Amino acid sequence: MIRYLDQTLRKKNQTFMINLLPKIPEVVIDAFNKEAESFKLEKASIEQGDIIESIRKSKISWVDDNNWFIQLIYGKLMICNKNFYGFELTGWDSNACQFTLYDEEGSHYKWHVDIINKPEEVRKLTIITALSDLNDYQGGALLIKDFDGQVNKYLLNKGESIVFPSILFHKVTKVKKGVRKSLVGWAIGPRFK
Repeated sequence: MIRYLDQTLRKKNQTFMINLLPKIPEVVIDAFNKEAESFKLEKASIEQGDIIESIRKSKISWVDDNNWFIQLIYGKLMICNKNFYGFELTGWDSNACQFTLYDEEGSHYKWHVDIINKPEEVRKLTIITALSDLNDYQGGALLIKDFDGQVNKYLLNKGESIVFPSILFHKVTKVKKGVRKSLVGWAIGPRFK
C-alpha cells in the first residue's frame, strides 16, 4: 500500500508510531538545497565504515547541528516528540544530520534499523525530510516495517518529513532514474530504562 504524506497513517494502536509532519515551504527547501551544492560528498558506508554497495549505495555529507535548517528540523521533531512519543531527547547523534544523495541508477539502502546503543545514550527517533520533488526521480520509495510486521510504503515529496522510532526496520528502494535527495537525522537521549 502506498501512503502519501497528505494522508494520515491510521492503524490500530499505531497512529503514534509513524508520524507525517506538515510540509516545509518550498522556498525554504530551495535555500537549503542551494547550500547543499557546496557540500563535500563521500560514498555512504555501513556501521563499521565499510562501503558495501550491495547493501547501501548513495553519497552523503554531514551537516553540523548549528546549521539553520537542521535547527528548524529539530524544532519540528521536538514538537512531534512532545505530542506523540514523550522520549527524553538531548540532541542529534554526532551533533549532525546526514544529507543523502541517491544520484545513480540502482542507488538504494537495504533493510536496516537506526538504533545504535552507546554507553550513555541511544538513538530514539529518526526523521527523514525530502529535498527532491517526486517528479525528479523514479523509484526510491521509503519502506517502513511497523511493529505488526506490515510494510508501509511512503513517497515523500519535497518539504515533507516523516518521524518514526529508530528501532523500526526501513529501507530505500532502488532509484530507477533521476536524483533523490534527503536529510536524515537521529535524535538521541539517555538509554531506555
